[in-house]
Amino acid sequence: MASLILFYPLVSLLVYSSLSVTVFGLNLLNYPSTPYQKQRLIITTTPLNRNDNQEAEVGLPTYRVINSKHGNTCILFKADALVEVKFMRHNLEEQVDSFIPDKALVGGSCTGTDISNINLSWNGYNLVINFEKKSSGDLWHIKKVTLTVSPYHPQFMGINKYDTAIKLYHMKMLIPTPIGKSYFCEELEIPLETYKEENPLTGIHGNVLLRLVQLQPFMNNTETFESSVKCNTSENIGKKRIN
Repeated sequence: MASLILFYPLVSLLVYSSLSVTVFGLNLLNYPSTPYQKQRLIITTTPLNRNDNQEAEVGLPTYRVINSKHGNTCILFKADALVEVKFMRHNLEEQVDSFIPDKALVGGSCTGTDISNINLSWNGYNLVINFEKKSSGDLWHIKKVTLTVSPYHPQFMGINKYDTAIKLYHMKMLIPTPIGKSYFCEELEIPLETYKEENPLTGIHGNVLLRLVQLQPFMNNTETFESSVKCNTSENIGKKRIN
């Protein structure tokens, strides 16, 4: 009789434990989980250690493009950068400004020996800077600058009834600089215009404004800026245009 008295509590305990485990398992199944997200490698802004060859201010974003063949840095671009777009709406000129953020998505290409480009994307904007070596091989320069703005950007809604992207260009050679040198300027303004062959809307133009800009394409075997060639201050500070 005594053994039966001890047996029933033991059975009850085992049944309770089994039910508890079952309920706990059911709760786990119903508990919201966080799915595993596979990380994607993105080339983006990277801080650089200051050295004697760097002219640009510490703390400014540095955008770099990696050579897909060799894995080394092939373009460095450091600046406090702003783009402005001016357009007509209801017969009045309006202006929209957008800073290029530190965490802009960076792409580009360095596979060619004489041409390369850097591509910055953020918030409906895309800025592409194309570089080219002179035929002599001793100088590099900016060949073309292209700014594209999404027609669905809220600040530009309604100005383009065809829902086509706004495209602005600078197609003249800029800042010829010796190969193996970086270019530095305290302030640089690059005017942007539409391309007539694309039948653009009238009255749209803009600028790329760069402060404390340092730039170098066609880099080899180095991860930091090389010694810089400084711009002509009297030509590039303030509202002087680069043509």
